[in-house]
Amino acid sequence: MYWSNTEAAANTREQAHPPQQDDQTGLSNPFLNHLERIETPEASRHLLEGALDVGEFEAVLPGGSPWLYQAANIHIGELPVVAYISGPAQGLIQASDDLTLVLGYGGEQRVRQKGVLWTCRENTCLLLAPKASWSFENTLTSCVVVRINGETLKRSAMAMGGWREAPPQWQELMNQAHGWQIPTEAPGQSMQVFLRQVMTNCNDLLGFSQTLLDRMHLEDQIYRLVAAMLIPDLRQESPHNRLRLRQEHGRDAFDELIDYILANLGEPLNLTNLENHSHYSRRTLQYVFRDRFGCTPSQWIRKQRLEMAHHRLQNPQPRDSVSEIAFACGYRSMSLFSLDFQQHYHIKPSHLLREGLRRTP
Repeated sequence: MYWSNTEAAANTREQAHPPQQDDQTGLSNPFLNHLERIETPEASRHLLEGALDVGEFEAVLPGGSPWLYQAANIHIGELPVVAYISGPAQGLIQASDDLTLVLGYGGEQRVRQKGVLWTCRENTCLLLAPKASWSFENTLTSCVVVRINGETLKRSAMAMGGWREAPPQWQELMNQAHGWQIPTEAPGQSMQVFLRQVMTNCNDLLGFSQTLLDRMHLEDQIYRLVAAMLIPDLRQESPHNRLRLRQEHGRDAFDELIDYILANLGEPLNLTNLENHSHYSRRTLQYVFRDRFGCTPSQWIRKQRLEMAHHRLQNPQPRDSVSEIAFACGYRSMSLFSLDFQQHYHIKPSHLLREGLRRTP
């Protein structure tokens, strides 16, 4: 399990207004004034099915305590949303083709997917993978759950970045579960803060009417914010991003070559490979890379590999090692990788990996 901490946003003094707190539980929820009391666990399960494919759901009531569940099914455009404050419960959500966004507003919900345990608390956000079931158990907790369509998420990301086709690595990111925590030292630099503000805005508009909420198309903002949280390229201006934004000039063989390189960073890439794939001469390749990126092809490929390795080291899987990450990013020599990485980032890759693993709950 890993927590993504590479979100980037413009510094801002504006923060989301804190959601209202429920008098009975002391928990907040952005849709609190729309939540209704649900009398039984069976009725609670039925409401939860408005956004999720519920396989199992049962209350965990210590000592015969009364069932506590307040919830509402909400539609933000085409997005199915369920907001709830729930007493202790556990259950199983069946696999679907969609991703699941879980925003925590209080309490604790433990989620297990593909053998990895995630904990969702206040100021925590989970994005659960498609095509995989997940189980949950929670204390008294408050959450907003959104069902995210993968194809719509891809289209939003492509529109943001100027891509005509989604790079293969996007699907790899979408097939993994992710978790984000708002940093206490710099909350204004977390995309999650903006996502929560949109939820508050949706509640306010819903106070006027569902029609007004629909007409504002805030679901597009939600998709774009989730895409920006998930895909590093959308949060930064890099040379190949600028290249893709030349869409009005059309795509040429060089554009296709860049796609090929980015999709094959883990494989051996040399000038002969690039010549064969692009049909450019070696001299032309050197000239075009100098003209567009200010460096040689080898230098540009090395920079992309180091950026890819840096992201993997900051956001490791539990069993990742430096050597495995280096190999996946195209390095066949550990000593060369260590030297290049330290020269570029001024930190040892092993140290960055330890920091990434330490952030893993």
